Amino acid sequence: MAAILPAQNPDTFVLRGAQLYGTDTTGAVDIRVTDGVISAIGEAGTLAADTVIDVSGLNAMPGVVDAHTHPIHDESFETIGRIAAGGGVTTALHHLYPGPGESYVDAVARATADAQLASADFGFHVRIPPDRAAETLEVLAEQPGDVSVKSFMSHTDPAVMSTLGTLYTIMANATAANLPVIAHSEFGEVLNKHEEAIGGFTDLPSFQAARPDYLEAAAVHAVAAVAELLGTRVYIAHISNRLALEAARAAKERGIPLTVESCPHYFFMDATINIGGLGRVTPPLRMPEQVAQMRLALAEGYVDVMASDHCGYGDHEKFADDVTASSNGLPGIELMLPLMLDAAANTDWVTPERVLQTLCSGPADMFGLTGKGRLEVGYDADIVFFDAEKTWQVHESDMHDQSFYTPYDGITLQGQVELVYRRGTVSFSREGGLQFDPGMAITRK
Repeated sequence: MAAILPAQNPDTFVLRGAQLYGTDTTGAVDIRVTDGVISAIGEAGTLAADTVIDVSGLNAMPGVVDAHTHPIHDESFETIGRIAAGGGVTTALHHLYPGPGESYVDAVARATADAQLASADFGFHVRIPPDRAAETLEVLAEQPGDVSVKSFMSHTDPAVMSTLGTLYTIMANATAANLPVIAHSEFGEVLNKHEEAIGGFTDLPSFQAARPDYLEAAAVHAVAAVAELLGTRVYIAHISNRLALEAARAAKERGIPLTVESCPHYFFMDATINIGGLGRVTPPLRMPEQVAQMRLALAEGYVDVMASDHCGYGDHEKFADDVTASSNGLPGIELMLPLMLDAAANTDWVTPERVLQTLCSGPADMFGLTGKGRLEVGYDADIVFFDAEKTWQVHESDMHDQSFYTPYDGITLQGQVELVYRRGTVSFSREGGLQFDPGMAITRK
């Protein structure tokens, strides 16, 4: 059904008749919103307000927190924040790359001004390059919107890539500033030398073979060991295989405050997909048997956060016929939630509860996002309504991002986002499309 929305956004209103997704609550409910916050939840028909919006027949869940986006290449903080709501994302945590000579404070101010031009709430993971590793981070930690710092152990640009020694310095300074560290955990020096030695790749299977799962797992072990030495809260980004997940779990069992992130492309695609360089991403897409292992690991609780790692490229940087020349990264922010909803409805490796944990409460808890990640009284009215029964086909032409393709083109999914509120204001409706209301910088707990 399509909700009939008021012409103006009221201060208090009731959303009536939806089912709460992934909870023990049975039957339809009323959700009352007051000044952008959920003020009450009760049985349908029991809560009063001058404005009542009928959302019967839909499921309700918290807005998605996408903990990993890249507003570079053909995307920006504005464009990602603008498209986010189409996929049920109400908060986007962006990677922020300070320019040469730009202070961290100025970088956050620049990114904030851009991100406020879009409807998603936002936060930043500030990249710390090796030549700035020794800088203290206390001032950065005080900036509204900053939620972590990022270290790339692997990167095509040597000026960006950190060694373990550099990572030690970054972690020490981040720990002193009470900031978590995000680590891209691959041994970049080894991988770059190996790529040079073999002269490139002919296809996605050879690309993934050149960046083997055991080498990624070894990097996770190494990052965890440095974190253990310093007592650093560490977030391992985009784990692609079971061996690396097991390395992370072993670290957790030793008491290291470590959070595991993976991405939909490691669960819904594999290296046999016939899209050539359009499927190049690091860590790489793995073989079908490894995807099956990842799905089992998700069911067993190995993954804390699912994030899109969204990168929007034009056709000047990604090439179907050339894996070696293509840039790393995939689009995905608009399809992350629909992919997971479909899997929860039609497979046994993910449940509605795990969808909510990995897309909503998990990232919110990790980065201290007050008021985010749960559909409960006192939380921001970031609410996604979706039709759990509706099936639809993905078409690149329907996507709103800056990419010229989607790797999921043509697939059929069950579960379609119909209506999205952020802080009590509509940011997307199926009939009206994407709406604009300035996003706000996240304040960490």
